[in-house]
Amino acid sequence: MARSLLLPRLPLVLAALLAVPALAPAMAQPALLPAPLEATWDASGTFTVTPETPLLVPDGDLDALRIAGMLADLLAFGADTRPRVVEARAYARTTRLNAPPAIVFTDDAPDSLGTEGYVLTITPAQVTLAANALAGWFYATQTLRQLLPAAAEYAAAFPVPLTVPAGRVVDRPRFGWRGMMLDVARHFFGPDEVRRLIDLMALHKLNRLHLHLSDDQGWRVEIPGWPRLTEIGGSTEVGGGPGGFYTLEEYAALVQYAAERYVTVVPEIDLPGHTNAALASY
Repeated sequence: MARSLLLPRLPLVLAALLAVPALAPAMAQPALLPAPLEATWDASGTFTVTPETPLLVPDGDLDALRIAGMLADLLAFGADTRPRVVEARAYARTTRLNAPPAIVFTDDAPDSLGTEGYVLTITPAQVTLAANALAGWFYATQTLRQLLPAAAEYAAAFPVPLTVPAGRVVDRPRFGWRGMMLDVARHFFGPDEVRRLIDLMALHKLNRLHLHLSDDQGWRVEIPGWPRLTEIGGSTEVGGGPGGFYTLEEYAALVQYAAERYVTVVPEIDLPGHTNAALASY
């Protein structure tokens, strides 16, 4: 009985559904890690990076030149097609009317964003990275890096179009200490591997690298005057591997490399406990 009452109404229901206009597909939201404070996206356009795209920085700011240079290295299409990094006023004096879209670093972010916050604005005509301090500029470049096609991380994949979606990202860190620990005492990782880890930390805006440099299983940093700490204590690791250690020059270079990416290296030397590697040496 109930089924017979519903059947005559089916044509009316179908007609109503067909009369509803088709919904436009939802715009895919870029996945930023960590999630920013605010992010809005505009499906109307994208910014396209080309070898002619200039990176403009405030005049006379050597640190801004360095940060922009790191971004230019990432955006390079090859040895001869690295985007130019130039001072904004000098560029304005020499540029032509039909200048290509630019990536611009400015220092006019809201004070509430602090030294690590930024505003990243993307339109088809320009990308603007606004911050109050160098760390904010750097983190803005890392957000831009996340918005690039994945091929940007692999130089062998070029040439490919490098486009980023139009939108606006406002961000500042929730926590001052954003860290991870690498236990090189038990399993040694060489300088190249640690640099790669630092790059990935910077990409995700982590700012403290806790290096566990000594424990029962190994001693990993050169100490002048105590050479057997690394000759003997650095020769083992968990699983029977060859171990290893950082020379003073290698360790200093890692600290500098991290600092340029706003990562502070926090060394851990375990005393008085966890000293079997040291006791085996002396």
